[in-house]
Amino acid sequence: MLSELNIEKYRGIDSLKLEDLGRVNVIAGENNTGKTSILEVIESLERPNDLRAWRLIGRREGNSMRISTTSYDTMKSLFPINNENKKTSIVYSGEYNNKLFTVELTGEFSDTILNDEQLEKIRGYRHDYGTTEYEHNEYEVSLLDIYYKINGENFGSDKIYNVQRGFATSTDIIASIVENVVYVSPTQHANNSFYLNALMTDPKLYEQFVEIMKEFDPDFVSINSVEDEMTRSRKYVVLSKKFNEGLLLNAYGDGMKKAMLLLSALLKAKDGILLLDEFETAIHVSVMGKVFKWIIENAAKLNVQIFMTSHSLEAINSVLKCCPDMQKDIRMITLVNTEDGVKARNVDALKAIQLMDEYGLELR
Repeated sequence: MLSELNIEKYRGIDSLKLEDLGRVNVIAGENNTGKTSILEVIESLERPNDLRAWRLIGRREGNSMRISTTSYDTMKSLFPINNENKKTSIVYSGEYNNKLFTVELTGEFSDTILNDEQLEKIRGYRHDYGTTEYEHNEYEVSLLDIYYKINGENFGSDKIYNVQRGFATSTDIIASIVENVVYVSPTQHANNSFYLNALMTDPKLYEQFVEIMKEFDPDFVSINSVEDEMTRSRKYVVLSKKFNEGLLLNAYGDGMKKAMLLLSALLKAKDGILLLDEFETAIHVSVMGKVFKWIIENAAKLNVQIFMTSHSLEAINSVLKCCPDMQKDIRMITLVNTEDGVKARNVDALKAIQLMDEYGLELR
């Protein structure tokens, strides 16, 4: 498990220490304290020197993949803000499975001149460069050189120009600190993006899954993966006693789909880390306790560590109280703005419940 994470520099985070992490870690705090940024750093542990992975993390900002940005702008947004120097860095370290690690991405910003041939090559246009005639134009562009260093060892570099949409990584060997990290966004369920295959191959967990689905539809029987005869693609069909035929999963409400996503994501994250951003989205508080009781109880069995963020005090309270026997394994991490920047306050679930019930303290 990840027992400690020190984020020295990342986006707006500066010198944030997270210590004594548990099996389940609930992260709360005011807006712009860095809740999602913490999840991003943890997600990067799977491929810390992979430009594609970083680009995906950067494009997810605001939970919208529709925003069209260049790779240059995406990567620039990950480096510390309010930095006017031409050289900057992302730095974080920690301990995972009793092994220390450090990650450093150094970014060097510069301006350079490109001719027509160089510009078209960077933009991905294909020509017979031996015969194509070019005009003698010159273009001033911005360049970002990224150098990766993991545990003090150089692990490749990449170049990104502000005029290119795509990118080509030059890193040959991809490092990995955590072998399996699964991120679930607040709106992923709405896109019918699930991990149900893993759930369907485990009879015992699938049986428990069916019982939880009955909280949303008492007549729920099963969910099956079938092949579309026209497109040959796979789709999920739900069988319910109240309908004469199976219904496509997208015919059901967001609450049921979000529960399916969370339960299946836990299995997908086996022997790794599960990240749940704004975990309460679309799930009614009346069923939240049962859903997360299943998730937390099975996290230890599947060797999964969970980090989840939330804005909802009611949802946080439900998670903290859903598994009385495991409260010592649950951490309540509150991010607080101080004169020295954002700091983390970390207590276990028992202490967090006491602070809320006896003293009326808000831990979000």
